[in-house]
Amino acid sequence: MILIDEQGTMMHGVINKAYMEKFKPLIEEGSVYIIANVRIISPAAQKYRPVENDKTLNFLPTTTVKRIKDKEDIPKYSFKFMSINMLSERINVDMYLSDVIGVAAHIGPIEETRTNFGLTKIRDIVLLIE
Repeated sequence: MILIDEQGTMMHGVINKAYMEKFKPLIEEGSVYIIANVRIISPAAQKYRPVENDKTLNFLPTTTVKRIKDKEDIPKYSFKFMSINMLSERINVDMYLSDVIGVAAHIGPIEETRTNFGLTKIRDIVLLIE
């Protein structure tokens, strides 16, 4: 999940699968919470980070989640748009995920390719981005 504070800072929040049943009913997208007793880590080798932040907030079995009244100064959504040049610099860089908005000019067929993890399916998509 992606968490946002009142300054608009985004952080990747992670709930271990073993704790999912405890926290899933307590958290609703778009709501505001006070979350206490968490572990903040800096995973050095983490790939495909959903936000540009080297820290990850990990829920613990003792983490508490308290919903509070929505605050006007905390944004419900946050996006980081970048130029096409900045996006081009991310080719073959797997540290961060990149979302793209564009018009699909061509959608290729689904093909199978072999990776270190076995067979996987890929598809080439050409976007027109302005």
